[in-house]
Amino acid sequence: MDKHGLIGKARLCKAGVCLTDDKPMMQIRNLSVRYGSQYAIYNVSADISACSVTAWIGPSGCGKSTFLSCFNRLIDLYPKCKASGSIRWDKDELLDPGINVRNLRTRVGMVFQRPNPFPVSIKKNITLPLKEHGRSQESDETVEKTLREVGLWNEVKDRLNASALSLSGGQQQRLCIARTLALEPDLILFDEPCSALDPLSTQVIEDLIDSLRHRCSVMIVTHNLAQARRVADDIGVFWTVEGGFGQLIEFGKAQQIMEAPRNRQTAAYINGLVG
Repeated sequence: MDKHGLIGKARLCKAGVCLTDDKPMMQIRNLSVRYGSQYAIYNVSADISACSVTAWIGPSGCGKSTFLSCFNRLIDLYPKCKASGSIRWDKDELLDPGINVRNLRTRVGMVFQRPNPFPVSIKKNITLPLKEHGRSQESDETVEKTLREVGLWNEVKDRLNASALSLSGGQQQRLCIARTLALEPDLILFDEPCSALDPLSTQVIEDLIDSLRHRCSVMIVTHNLAQARRVADDIGVFWTVEGGFGQLIEFGKAQQIMEAPRNRQTAAYINGLVG
């Protein structure tokens, strides 16, 4: 067991050096998700590399956010939502009904489209999760460390006891990222993290995502094709097909997807002709 109560490597990367071998970090096979009888995504397969940023792109409504929610089992919170197929991470099957979901969500952090700080102080937004997981002895050090990592320390160091809701939207989003980083996840999911932010805040978050690949892996859903080009090592393209569900129509290295897509729908989407 690792520190999160799951079998597997505790860290994927250290000091910019990947600790895994050439095998994929994660293998997704025939993943489907349905709500009742209606599929949201169907038969998705891909190999995810360690120490990498993977962007998932495609038009609205093609299942990208549902797909992302599989990795920390947020899909469990939706009535009548069922997932099938396989997400294999080291020796763990993430869709196994018996997996410790609470520990999984510690190992897999998530940053949502809209900032969702707790309605408590800036400091407590970081210390409460640490306390919940028995790591309160790290509090003061971790608060400063994570706030520095997201470029927020100098802006808030004199008002750590102020309400997190007093921060601007961009600051709140960075605080939510700091809160996620405090638990040292192995994978961080970003669901349109910059869609409501100004260009300066967007740049800060993109720079942070770029730096994270040296300590964990990142998946990001984005409608911003330029952002996907800037931050991603690999890109997967989702599309709504006949039947009304999303499928992964192409997956590969970012440069190949952006400059020489093999799928005609991908090419049309990248070139702004559809979507």
